[in-house]
Amino acid sequence: MTREEAFTLCPSDSYVELYGNQWLIVPFAPVAQPQFFICTPGQRTPKHGN
Repeated sequence: MTREEAFTLCPSDSYVELYGNQWLIVPFAPVAQPQFFICTPGQRTPKHGN
């Protein structure tokens, strides 16, 4: 996607950012992560099979 395409397609609740070699449309709202991606420093997750 070119810069012009990104700005044309970008909705009002998002912004355009150059990341690496490509233009991305990024929403302002926080993205909900699946639980297995969320970590809290100091907490240990039990290992399976022990």
